[in-house]
Amino acid sequence: MWGASMWFQSLENLLENSQAKSEIKRAMVVKMLRRGY
Repeated sequence: MWGASMWFQSLENLLENSQAKSEIKRAMVVKMLRRGY
C-alpha cells in the first residue's frame, strides 16, 4: 500500500478538531473500502 497508515494518521490529525469533518472522514473511509482497498 501507499503508506496508508501514515495517510490516515495525518488525516485524523487534520480533521479531529471538527466533528462535522469526522463525518466526512468516515464517508471517505467507507468509499475507499467499497472500492476494494
